[in-house]
Amino acid sequence: MKQKIDIQIAADEVACCSKHLEQLLEQKLRCNNTMASGEQHNAEIGNLQLQKSEVEGRAFLEGKDPDTAAINRKITLLQEKTYVARAVALAAKSAANLLAKDIEIAESELDAARSSMTNVCAAVTKSAFDEAEIEYGKSGLLMKSAVVKMQAAGILHQRITGNPTLTLTAESIISCLGGNATGMLRNGIQVKTDRGYQVDNEIFARLPKQVQFALDSLSTELISQGAEL
Repeated sequence: MKQKIDIQIAADEVACCSKHLEQLLEQKLRCNNTMASGEQHNAEIGNLQLQKSEVEGRAFLEGKDPDTAAINRKITLLQEKTYVARAVALAAKSAANLLAKDIEIAESELDAARSSMTNVCAAVTKSAFDEAEIEYGKSGLLMKSAVVKMQAAGILHQRITGNPTLTLTAESIISCLGGNATGMLRNGIQVKTDRGYQVDNEIFARLPKQVQFALDSLSTELISQGAEL
């Protein structure tokens, strides 16, 4: 339960940092658009001034007074707009400079949040591995105990009946325990060392003593119940 809470906290932090960074980037885009708008006004004024020069040049060639009243009005209007736009653009430029530092900090915070999320998830997977490792160890011991008992019972059964049908083989163990046991039974039981899991082929080499002990125990139990062996 605690792990789920930790993951949710980390996920919320990543989402919060992501949203904050997104907002800052949107503000930066607005600043850039505002600065670009001021440049557009300057370009429009330049075009009108070029048109005015052409009218004046044509009128000069024709020996007439240039009629630039309409163009002058447009230029004046745009110059007024440009004056305001230039002031806004300067403010937007200052804001963009401030945002650059804020964005850098926000990106660092988002990286830290994501790193925290990675650490939390890593802790969860490590915990899952540790739990499975314990389960694996218990399963191995149970399987080993079952193999010893099967061997002992099979040997005693053959002694009593002369029938080797219960003789234990790797194939019969695999058949009983399922295909997943193939690697463990044919290669030995995996045991943990400082270098990770390694095959311990000596475990089965030590089994005869354990089988003999189990065999003696089973024989004693049968004899105690009146059996003649």
